Amino acid sequence: MRRLIAFPLLALVVTACHDVTQPVERDAPLLDSPSFAVTGTTFQVTTYQSDHWHPAMSGDLLVWEDHRHAVGSAWDNYEIYGCEWDAGTSTCNETRITNLTGQQRAPAVSGNLVVWEDGAYGARDVYACEWTGSGCSNLSPVATGPEDQGHVAVSGNLIVFEQGTAYSDIWACEWQASGGCSTPVAITSTPVTHERQPKVSGNVIVWSGGADEVFGCWWTGTGCSNTKMLGPGSDPDVSAGKIVWASWVGSPTTSHVDTCRWPCTSTERLITISSSLGRVLGRVNPDVSADVQEWIVWGEHYDPPDIVPMYVYDPDVAGAKTQIHPNEGHPVISGTHVLWAGRAPGDSIHIFMYQISEQAQVGSLTDEVEDLRDGGTLTANQADGLLAKLNAVLAKLAAGKTAAAINQLKAFIKQVQGFMSAGVLSAADGQHLIDWAQSIIDDLTS
Repeated sequence: MRRLIAFPLLALVVTACHDVTQPVERDAPLLDSPSFAVTGTTFQVTTYQSDHWHPAMSGDLLVWEDHRHAVGSAWDNYEIYGCEWDAGTSTCNETRITNLTGQQRAPAVSGNLVVWEDGAYGARDVYACEWTGSGCSNLSPVATGPEDQGHVAVSGNLIVFEQGTAYSDIWACEWQASGGCSTPVAITSTPVTHERQPKVSGNVIVWSGGADEVFGCWWTGTGCSNTKMLGPGSDPDVSAGKIVWASWVGSPTTSHVDTCRWPCTSTERLITISSSLGRVLGRVNPDVSADVQEWIVWGEHYDPPDIVPMYVYDPDVAGAKTQIHPNEGHPVISGTHVLWAGRAPGDSIHIFMYQISEQAQVGSLTDEVEDLRDGGTLTANQADGLLAKLNAVLAKLAAGKTAAAINQLKAFIKQVQGFMSAGVLSAADGQHLIDWAQSIIDDLTS
């Protein structure tokens, strides 16, 4: 284990929204401007002087594409590396996951299941293995053959990927306990278009296809149901039923981030991106995390000049778009961690992480309670009891009294449970607050 390099703090402005893993909506509270700025620390995760790309994260497990074994300038001997992030010590022990010939690229991860594109045997294939804590076991092919397979994504044991050479379709399979995947099933069958860029969360699969359109479906275990076109655009992502994608309809200098929540009976334009710098390219690549709090990140690719500033957005608060880096690329988000590949001293590309602080999460939870009060769900007295406990949490954290802060969060949870029992809070609203407070406790005890 080794100490990571810490960089100056960045300020983000966010609050939160409820996570939904099934197609069920929670009553939306009225919205305020946020009372707290989100603070945190940026870390350089990798230090070896080579290039590192395509980070992904699930829980504490980070994976990425690592070029330290590349031969010359050729795209050869790229490997998958990983590490378990220790939030308590801010350390991560880089570990080689694959040791194969050719190219292992663009990994994805869910739980301990790691998947990637593999070029060791000619055409692009899809492989997977199970992280053990010090490496991988059950390394097995997911999809191989004369056609290319790639752009792989995973959620739980469900693996999705695109397959095809002249034209591509979306396929899916389920990872088996003994290793290996069930027989892949074609989700799409379009002989003259590219269906591409699949993502998955729970049972919801999304992808780009057709004439620059975004599609989604519900995985049944043997195939997909309720397949539908969600809207024009590309580069979709999904988390806990929340779907986002890039849309550039209307102007060559304007892009949008659009969204819906599965089963997507309607869509919403979250934000419009316009620039006097030049054309905003369609490769906005939004990424969403909606497990507890709801954040969306993206990079805006301006050309000219060739720069890609990165932003975070809180969809609960109009205009809450905050830059997290002036020119790095396309970030991804997992829980309270924003990841990206960026240039470091020595001219190598490294993996960076922005870790949102517990104080910021408490601040956002405070805004959520105030929204419930202002929307009439809680009375002023009921909200004051919850807010007093959250203010006490902040005070204890400022004083370095972590155990006392955790006790206040537990008292917050107990009071929320009382409001649920009394019918003051719905099961969805109450569980949302409990999950949020518990996630902060988990961060404080990790």
